[in-house]
Amino acid sequence: MILTRALSKGNLDSGLGNLDADWIRSVVGYWDLNGNDPNGLAHDQAGDMHGTLVNAPTYAASLLDGRQAGELNGNDAHVNVGDLTYLNVVSQFTIAFWMNQDVLDQQDYIFDKRVDDNNRISIAPWNNGAMYFVFNTGGGINGRILFYSTVISANSWHHVAVVFDGTQTGNANRLVVYVDSAPVALIFTGTIPAVTPDLSSEDAMIGLDALSFDGKLFDFIICNAALSARQARNLYWRSLHGEL
Repeated sequence: MILTRALSKGNLDSGLGNLDADWIRSVVGYWDLNGNDPNGLAHDQAGDMHGTLVNAPTYAASLLDGRQAGELNGNDAHVNVGDLTYLNVVSQFTIAFWMNQDVLDQQDYIFDKRVDDNNRISIAPWNNGAMYFVFNTGGGINGRILFYSTVISANSWHHVAVVFDGTQTGNANRLVVYVDSAPVALIFTGTIPAVTPDLSSEDAMIGLDALSFDGKLFDFIICNAALSARQARNLYWRSLHGEL
């Protein structure tokens, strides 16, 4: 089974002494998907929700330092992490994770929380060469990496941070994506909204039923703030070096 450990803000805060690490205080959800940890399935920062494994996700080859990663089967294996209320009708969040996709250009959901196709938050590579970051509030509103194979390779680990800030103006300011700590160009459809859709009482999924991610995921983190470029680099570096 996939097991996770809790993020310790106290340990991370000690001795840091720099503003780049302020993002730690905004962490509201963390699932390391590490099969080595005996402490439980999943944990959010409030400590009041645990994820549920569905259709037998497993754990796979180590990422770094002997740590293991959750492996989904590209079919129906996923983790139900419950109703993440901090994503419902909010103006800011950051979702970050490590991904290792077996084959590129597949219809693979990494994350999904939805009422229906027109009201959802989704992160999904697709079979047209794009990787979508969907913020639907009644229509096809998204940002996407048009040819994500230019920044992400199959069977390789890459860190992705998706930063939403509806308090800004213009699509490029409201949605920023970093791959391996570097910002990437996005193509937009529609207008990225000022707030996320009302997805109350809808469970969020790491992976998704019949179109689950085909590959490995690790250190899945959600913050209730829009991380700056420097904070995104700090998050990348700490996750890379096992300091979460």
